[in-house]
Amino acid sequence: MWTGVYFNYVCYSVIAPFYPQLLNVVGPKFVIVSGLFLTGGSTFVFGFLEKCSEKYFLPLSVAIRALEGAGFSAYFTAVLTVIVKIFPANAGYYVGLTETVVTIGMITGPPFGSFLYAMLVMKILQAGGFRLPLVTFGAIILLVSGIAMVTFQIEEIDSETCFTSITTKEYKTLLKLNSTLLAMVCVTLNVVTDNFLLITLNNHIKSYNLQPVTIGFIYMCLFLSYGLSSPLSGRIADITNLEYILQASGAFILVISFLLIGDLFVRSNENQLFAVVVGLLLKGLGAGPLICCSYTACLKAITFRRLASQDFRTFTMLKKKILTEISLVVQHLVSCMNILE
Repeated sequence: MWTGVYFNYVCYSVIAPFYPQLLNVVGPKFVIVSGLFLTGGSTFVFGFLEKCSEKYFLPLSVAIRALEGAGFSAYFTAVLTVIVKIFPANAGYYVGLTETVVTIGMITGPPFGSFLYAMLVMKILQAGGFRLPLVTFGAIILLVSGIAMVTFQIEEIDSETCFTSITTKEYKTLLKLNSTLLAMVCVTLNVVTDNFLLITLNNHIKSYNLQPVTIGFIYMCLFLSYGLSSPLSGRIADITNLEYILQASGAFILVISFLLIGDLFVRSNENQLFAVVVGLLLKGLGAGPLICCSYTACLKAITFRRLASQDFRTFTMLKKKILTEISLVVQHLVSCMNILE
C-alpha cells in the first residue's frame, strides 16, 4: 500500500513541472484529455490485478500507480495553469473552488465505492469486491475523457497564451521566501497525514463492526468539511490579507482533530466513534485554510516584493517545489512504514 502511494506521488512530482512547457507544443486540451484517459485506463486495469500471480502483482501495481500519477499530474496541472491564467486577480479563491470540485468526487467516492465493494457481501448481482469499484470508476473517467474531447473548447487560450519556462533565477528567488518554506511544510504535512490517516483509520473503524457503506459515509465527513472550508478560506484570504492567521487557525484545528481521532478524551466505544466523526470533520475544516492560504501567501509575497509576477508561471513554479518536497517526505515515510511492517 505504502509503496503504491510513494510511486504515485513521485511520478506526479517528477512529471508535473514539465507539463507547462508541453502545453506550448500540444495545447492544454490535449494534455487534459490525455491525462484523463491515462488515469481512467490505469484505474480500470488496476481492478484486474487480483487475477495475476503474486510474482507479478507488486511490479504491476507499482507501474500502474505510476501511470495513474502521470495522468493525474497531466490534467490537474494543466487545469490549474489555465485557471490561474484566466483569473490572476483572485487566485486563492479559484484554487479553493477547484479544490471544492475535487472534493465533490472525494465526498461521493467513499460511500459509492463502499457500496460497490459490498455488493458481493450483500449478494447483489454476485459482483462487488476488489474489482468492481475500480473498473466502474475507471470506466467513468474514460467516458469523461471522451466527453471532454468533444466539448472542451479552449481555442482562444491556445492561440493567445505562451506557457514560457521558469528561469533558474526565479526558482531560487522563490526558495528564499519564508512563505515558501511555510507552504512546503503545511501542504506536505497535510498530504502525509491524509495518507497515513486514510490507511490506518480503516483498521480502527473496522473494530466497531460497521458495514462498508457506513465506513464510506464516515470518511465522507473529512472531504465534506474540506470542500466547504477551501473556497471560504481562499476568499477571506483574498479580501483580508490574513493568510498567516488563517494558516495558524487551520493548524490549531488539525491538532484538536487528531486528539479526537486518537480517542484521548473518551473511553466508551459509542463516544469514541462519535469523536472520530467529529475529528474527521475538524480535520477537513482545518485543512482548507492550511492549504489554500499557503499558496495565496506565497503568491502575494512574490508580488509584494516584486520578485516575480503573480501569474500561472509563478503558480506552476510554486506547485513544482511543493510537489518535490512531498515526494521526498513520502519516500522517507514509506521506508519507515516498511521497516515497521
